Amino acid sequence: MDPSASAVLVWNLAAREAAAARFREIDPPHLFNALLTFSELDTGQFQRLLDSRDIGPFVCDRDAVRKKLASISIDVPTKSTPLRRRLRAALGDGGHALERGSVIHRSGAARATCEEAERVAAEARESEWGCVHLIDALLANPSQAMSAALAEFGVSPPQKARAETPLITNNGRDLTALAAGGGDDALKDPVSKVLVDELLNKNARNVLLVKAGARSGEAVMASIARLFISDNAPPKAKGKRIVAIDAVPSSDRPGASARGKDDVCLMIQEAAGSPDIILCLNNIHSFVGGLAPDGIASFKSMLQRGAVQCVATTDTQNYDRHFRKDADWRRIFRTITVHDVSMPDML
Repeated sequence: MDPSASAVLVWNLAAREAAAARFREIDPPHLFNALLTFSELDTGQFQRLLDSRDIGPFVCDRDAVRKKLASISIDVPTKSTPLRRRLRAALGDGGHALERGSVIHRSGAARATCEEAERVAAEARESEWGCVHLIDALLANPSQAMSAALAEFGVSPPQKARAETPLITNNGRDLTALAAGGGDDALKDPVSKVLVDELLNKNARNVLLVKAGARSGEAVMASIARLFISDNAPPKAKGKRIVAIDAVPSSDRPGASARGKDDVCLMIQEAAGSPDIILCLNNIHSFVGGLAPDGIASFKSMLQRGAVQCVATTDTQNYDRHFRKDADWRRIFRTITVHDVSMPDML
């Protein structure tokens, strides 16, 4: 199924949005911002963008988009403009210099969003997928950055049933389900307190825990899981699941199976489709060390746009080898050293 002419225009606006912020690819938040921009266009702006083409169908589609946005309390331009600016600020600078005339393609997540829009259109027996279908697809699985921006403006995307996560269920450890009381220890531990603040604030970041002694990053996450199910749980922790997966087998967990990088990639994609999951990726250095440069760039992009919330673990040697000198990783992760004593040391 082909996209409508208006959807193609939104696609081009999203490419401009991504290029202006120096992103390598078009991500779902760029598509959403492009839809907000599309909703704000007036007749004169359509004429300048479309040259000699008939603007009538585009104006009709714009009005349909405005109606759809109004149904979720986004008035144009009263709320759409500040929301667009807030989301742009949250995404920040992608950090990739683009050559003049270079083509920006959709990321894997953006392609999946367009495929979902096509599915929505097919269910409605439409002959093409358009802007309203794209809004539905984006709201069905908003990124972390998009969810935070919408919440800040009092917009609640429609709730959906919990996504199926068969690989995570079979190969991961749901630390929240395994937790059994004792949540006060996380409140008393400075490392855990810093980590909880990072995970639950409105500008939540991904975190890299660097093991500097015998205490593991997963042990820290297990104490936070106990906090999340306790009577002292922060309100924003409601419904969150902390799930740990391994890039390699761990000697202190007998029977833990090694996961190939393809399986790890699939589990990360499952987590990206489940906003309730905080993913604890143990031994991240083994995972990124096995990826090709394009795979690393795609993984960085997924984390940077907030498609999945990740707490990764490594050790000091591998932190120095893979992460310390990489500006992208330093932007993506808040780095915390985990000592045997409970005292955070920001690298």
